[in-house]
Amino acid sequence: SNEPREWFGFHDPRSTPKTSHAPHFEPKCEYPLCPNGVCDYRRYVSNYDEDAAFEGYTMMPVLDWKRTMLVDMQGRIAHVWNHPYPTVKNAKLNTDGLLFRVAQNDNTTMDLYGFNETLGNTIEEVDWEGEITNYCTLEVPHVFFGNDITNVKDGYLVLAWKHLMPSKCLSLGIRDDTCYGRKLTQSCMFDGVVNVKFGKHHVCEIVWEWWSDDHLVQDNDSAASAYGTVSASTDRIDVNYFFAQSDSYHIPGDSLHLTSLAYNKGRKEVMVSSFNKAEIYIIPYTDTSEK
Repeated sequence: SNEPREWFGFHDPRSTPKTSHAPHFEPKCEYPLCPNGVCDYRRYVSNYDEDAAFEGYTMMPVLDWKRTMLVDMQGRIAHVWNHPYPTVKNAKLNTDGLLFRVAQNDNTTMDLYGFNETLGNTIEEVDWEGEITNYCTLEVPHVFFGNDITNVKDGYLVLAWKHLMPSKCLSLGIRDDTCYGRKLTQSCMFDGVVNVKFGKHHVCEIVWEWWSDDHLVQDNDSAASAYGTVSASTDRIDVNYFFAQSDSYHIPGDSLHLTSLAYNKGRKEVMVSSFNKAEIYIIPYTDTSEK
């Protein structure tokens, strides 16, 4: 965007960034990052406090692009991975130098109540040259990978989401006026975390899973599941609480919209954040490799 960034709390991106101490890479000029072959890296760095910022690189899997970029503190492109299909939300590097990402395995998207949502059902490991070294595809009906992924000893922890049929949505005690923008005659979506590893024939094997619809509370319908006192259920998610956001960022029928995931190996806990509820959840995790 060419609009000033003060609205986001950042400095104007047209200001000159400070000099980075990062190793020098020959900048890669590629459209549309560098229209007409002219690279103005200042437009991609809106604020750089050299004394406070962590010195390193940022992984940028650009949505709807079939590439992932590694960018230094000045916004210069250090490396580019090209992919046959787009990345779904996130990509990271493991300690072996392999990039791992959630990807589409074709160009299919799903129309979710007017939103063209990318379907992520494949995990790929990609080497520095962009060659896929291993992959697996999730073959569970109505379940798709979501916004974030991290590696663990026994494979990968991945955010996921699933469709629930209208009858199931009704049984959860969701109020019709707060059904995430949809009537209960439509399906609803709930998020979770799955631990997957590469199985036989490139099929993703789920070895551990946690789903938000198993940990709800509601005080709307005494005949529905998870009925209780919301204020006394601090270990449960209020199914009818919704933190108002701009409609342009909200997919109707979407309950939590988990956006990020972090794993604490020492505590054996997974932390996830919900965009739609503006909440953070900490989940006990069982490393199946230690059983």
